[in-house]
Amino acid sequence: MQPSFTPGPDDIDYRRLSATLRRHLLPVLGLSALAGTGSYLLASRSTPVYYATGSVISQGSNSAAPFAGALAEAPRLPQGAIAQALSSEAVLEDVIRRIDASDLAEVTKQALTTSLRGELANNALSRLSISTPGDEREAGVYQLYARANTPETARVLADAGLNALVRWDTTRVRDRYTRVRTGLERQLALLEDQLNRLDGSATAERQQLEATRAQTLQTITQLTLLERSASGTLDVVSAPVTPGKPTEPRPTRSAIIASLLTLLLGSGAALLLTLGRRRIHGELDLPRNAAPLLGRLPRLGQRALRRGVVSATYSGALYDSVSFLRVNVMSQLDPNGRAPRIVIGSAASGEGRSSVTAALAASFSDDGRRVLLVDADPGSAQRELWRLGPGGRGVGVKKDEALARHGIEQGHVILQTVGEHVDLLSPNPSARAGRAARAELERAIDALGDDYDIVLIDTPPLLQVADAVSFGRRADGLLLVVAAGSTGGRELDEALAQAQTAHVRVLGVVLNKLNGLNPGQQTLVADTASQRSGKVASEAVTS
Repeated sequence: MQPSFTPGPDDIDYRRLSATLRRHLLPVLGLSALAGTGSYLLASRSTPVYYATGSVISQGSNSAAPFAGALAEAPRLPQGAIAQALSSEAVLEDVIRRIDASDLAEVTKQALTTSLRGELANNALSRLSISTPGDEREAGVYQLYARANTPETARVLADAGLNALVRWDTTRVRDRYTRVRTGLERQLALLEDQLNRLDGSATAERQQLEATRAQTLQTITQLTLLERSASGTLDVVSAPVTPGKPTEPRPTRSAIIASLLTLLLGSGAALLLTLGRRRIHGELDLPRNAAPLLGRLPRLGQRALRRGVVSATYSGALYDSVSFLRVNVMSQLDPNGRAPRIVIGSAASGEGRSSVTAALAASFSDDGRRVLLVDADPGSAQRELWRLGPGGRGVGVKKDEALARHGIEQGHVILQTVGEHVDLLSPNPSARAGRAARAELERAIDALGDDYDIVLIDTPPLLQVADAVSFGRRADGLLLVVAAGSTGGRELDEALAQAQTAHVRVLGVVLNKLNGLNPGQQTLVADTASQRSGKVASEAVTS
């Protein structure tokens, strides 16, 4: 049989992570479905958003008059100039004027213009945007996007934005011509003043000034014509059209994104929760190489609980599981010529320690062994488990003669038969608890132990009372009961460390209250030495 790979302390235990995700799969999927459904409903009820697009092209100016055009040729728009112009007050006010002149409803006009003025005041234009071509060295096409809540409003807004940009560019070129013409007109006035101050003898100078004045007048005339007919460098390529369907919301896309995000966040939260507050849910959660797993016991249903743990062990849901536990426990013991003494303990209360002890006692007795069951836990439920006393169906037969034969004072302990081959040794309820009572119980175990084939001691939790450690040092080993889904990993580590510090031999761990466990599927420990090193020697599965 090939040995299985055991992750080291610095390795990622993917099996444990996978087991954690499987445990939280249903809640995470439920949250993902809920988030997806909620996002779909919210998106379906959201106000639709429509986008209308148009485009302009930026070209160099072509002047019909070479000389005047060279003087006042409009420069090419630098990168980002159109986007800056679109968010300027002049362009947006022109857009608002065009919207006011449109055929939209008055309510729509007012809402749209108010929104645009608010975006202008906050310097955060979102209803209009423009894309920049990739290569600014060549004439490029600019796409303008207009966002609105109705198709017609989006088209009108996009059309107003395109025309406002073209008008802005035309005004920019005309202003260029106007500035040049104004400068030439000032030069012309200076030439007229010089000509008026010349006398009749300066003929050559007058001729030169008159030629310059004529050329200036011709240039001013050309600039005036260009100023009136200037068209700028922007031309509309495609006018916006009314969009047929909204761009937003997209309920299906929103639902998918919300579901995936919730799935990822939920899985991450489950992993973080597991790492931060580790619980023992199964074999993969047990500390590595600390103690072998000797058995798995299922959580009993209501019907089995009404019958009782002991009845379920003799013939019921616990029969196979406890049988495997019994065989594995015996495989860990070293023969020493006396009846083995096994302490059954747990890290905390409520983990089913007394039930496991009673089930083991019933299984050993069913195997024909004489069992001394010791109730060393003041909070134990052994009397109820074996149906003794008020509310029970039977009364244990006391064995006072056995105590007397060994010289044990009956005022401190009680010995009574609770089942076939099973005797229960417990403190006398009427006696005062304390160190003397515990010492008398330990003396009774030593005296009576040789009359039985095995001694099982039900002790208090290791992390609450020191009795488990005290009894464990005098026994052949300690069996730790771990409740699946309840016992914390830190508590189990502390219990194991405490047993190691007290030099108590830990035989192994039994997982109790497992959900969905097939009682017939168990691990059978065949080699004690290999099992103590943390390796599973073999597995047996019964049908």
